Amino acid sequence: MKKLFASVIMCALFIFSFSTAQAQYEQGQLDVNLGVGLLPTFYGSGTTQAIPPVGLSVDYGVSDKISIGGYAAYASTKIDGFDDWGYNYTIIGVRGAYHFDVGSEKFDTYAGGLLGYNIVSFSGDDSFTGAAASAAAFSVFLGGRYRFTDNLGAFAELGYGISVLQLGLNLKF
Repeated sequence: MKKLFASVIMCALFIFSFSTAQAQYEQGQLDVNLGVGLLPTFYGSGTTQAIPPVGLSVDYGVSDKISIGGYAAYASTKIDGFDDWGYNYTIIGVRGAYHFDVGSEKFDTYAGGLLGYNIVSFSGDDSFTGAAASAAAFSVFLGGRYRFTDNLGAFAELGYGISVLQLGLNLKF
């Protein structure tokens, strides 16, 4: 799976490196993304998604090509056959992205990375001590935003975090 993501990002970097259009991302720009994950990473056999992955990211343009910001996301699963047993996952981190010129002011395409912490908690019977291993979170992502108006748009991100694919609303300030 990691090889697939690395290949996708490398292909995107190659394709976008040939673009010479004017910048659609600006220094001082602030973007807020609110999204829902369609391919969650924190559930598997024997569990059911209780709350779908939701995420919030904020990006600030430090130049016409580079943004930095923050990320917070949450997801919850239930263990099949146990009504009150489950896991909660919260990722909090910082992210940075490189924005590509693609020839349209309506599109913003970017690739970046995330460094954060994944907080895992278990809820259930006190006599059972399930594995709840919080740990550092690392991720790479490839994304794009499409603007319906100057300040409102949609976004999609492909990467390894709270979900492999995240779609949602983008606000530009």
